[in-house]
Amino acid sequence: MRVGEGTRVLVTGASRGIGRSVAVAFAYRGATLGLVARSEDDLRAVVEELPSVDHKILIADVGDRGQMAGC
Repeated sequence: MRVGEGTRVLVTGASRGIGRSVAVAFAYRGATLGLVARSEDDLRAVVEELPSVDHKILIADVGDRGQMAGC
């Protein structure tokens, strides 16, 4: 599978460890990301590390508060 613009990826556990590394790797290849973790604040920190992108990144906080936000 080729990864690039037009590729959509949903990454669970995206705020730490392997999930974070996977999100960064796909972002650098131009994929559109859906990021899921237990903390919106931690996810936003990950988004700040990603390369500038022209597409939307969807953040889903599945913690106790359970919110969704777009960046």
